Amino acid sequence: MIGGAKGNFQTPDENLEFEKISVQIVSLNGKNVKKVTVQPGWNWKEHMSQIAGTEWCEGRPFGVVVSGKYHAQHKDGTEFDILPGEAFIVEPGHNLWVVGDEPVVVYEFE
Repeated sequence: MIGGAKGNFQTPDENLEFEKISVQIVSLNGKNVKKVTVQPGWNWKEHMSQIAGTEWCEGRPFGVVVSGKYHAQHKDGTEFDILPGEAFIVEPGHNLWVVGDEPVVVYEFE
């Protein structure tokens, strides 16, 4: 394929809203880029586990933090912070939450 594609998060292809989290999705030639904004106090286990139907997140987020601070905890006990400017992959079987009073803004890639 020659050429490319672009999108704009001001006019995303899809918007998702949950408690304390919003997701704008831009589709580019069959791939998705997400802008995820997560409010202080958000915790995956508290706010998403009932929706997902699992105790631990089984997704595999892959992206970069633009602002705010995340903390990841895995079933095996390993933990780490994800700070602005850091790229990340969080493997399935984790809990993720916002640390502090600043919203977390991330871009995730699929």
